[in-house]
Amino acid sequence: MTDITPPDGFLPDFARSGGQRDARITFGAAGRPAESDLFTQVDRYWQARRGARQAPLRTDIDPRAIAPALPFVLIAERLAPGIARLRIAGSELNDLLGMEARGMPMTVFAEPEARRILSAAIDAVCNEAAVMDMRLTGPASYGRPALSGRLMLWPLASDTGVIDRLLGCLVPLGETGRAPRRFQISLPRRVSGPPCAVIPGMAEPQVTFAAQPPAIRSRGHLRLIKSDL
Repeated sequence: MTDITPPDGFLPDFARSGGQRDARITFGAAGRPAESDLFTQVDRYWQARRGARQAPLRTDIDPRAIAPALPFVLIAERLAPGIARLRIAGSELNDLLGMEARGMPMTVFAEPEARRILSAAIDAVCNEAAVMDMRLTGPASYGRPALSGRLMLWPLASDTGVIDRLLGCLVPLGETGRAPRRFQISLPRRVSGPPCAVIPGMAEPQVTFAAQPPAIRSRGHLRLIKSDL
């Protein structure tokens, strides 16, 4: 991995001090950072590395610079429309699946009926340099308590300047229970990028109906029966 030193003010004290906690990160139960602080830290680091560009290069990103968020961080590569493969996945994400997440499609975190939504969000990030924010819900079942969470995705560019990488942060809230855990996804919110009322793939296409002339009821055919009576 390329060692990229972030600008001053964006390398967490955690990383500078060899594992000591960052005073700007709020830690909750069991020493876990607060959800909002994790997303804020990743977003600030991404913004700093981006500068005036649409997106920073993948080689500009050193996950170690966001150490408190690292267990929840992923980096994926888009291989085709709607399809992205995980290249880096934090330990919390491996725990969600009960297996090594690296090398798997990003949609592995979504319930089957929600994968279309996640695929459309992946395309919005890569095609439009959008930052996407999604709310997650994991339904309860045997050995699996109800689980909620949040997923944010930021665009990254390859060395050629093409945006085909994604930086992500997925934070589950609640007890994981029996793995694997997958989520329903609410309609993603576009945090930045070109405004769009509906993300392609998120809703059924609208159909325009042309006015039709009123139907004319035709009379049935009459058959004349000739009678000599």
